[in-house]
Amino acid sequence: MRKEEVKVLALQDVLKEAKKEWNRALDDVLAGKGKGVFGNEYDKAEMEARTKVEKIKKRLREAIVERDACSDEEIDAIVGITKPEELSPEEDAFLDRLSDTF
Repeated sequence: MRKEEVKVLALQDVLKEAKKEWNRALDDVLAGKGKGVFGNEYDKAEMEARTKVEKIKKRLREAIVERDACSDEEIDAIVGITKPEELSPEEDAFLDRLSDTF
């Protein structure tokens, strides 16, 4: 397993736990716990939990993109390039002379 795949799995677990925490906080808010003029601790806890879930979702999306991205070697293999072509000494000398003219 590649490290990108492990990162995706770990973030999925973290996201599941964060959603459980958010659900508990939301249940407290919907149950009408906490009263106050300037907000209450349950509303703040729900907002923090929601923000945490959104941040984890963003990190998970980025990790999935990294996991699914192709490396340069894989792209070369798909295109059919196996190894960069080397110049002959004559071609190399010609390009050197050409670059000196500029």
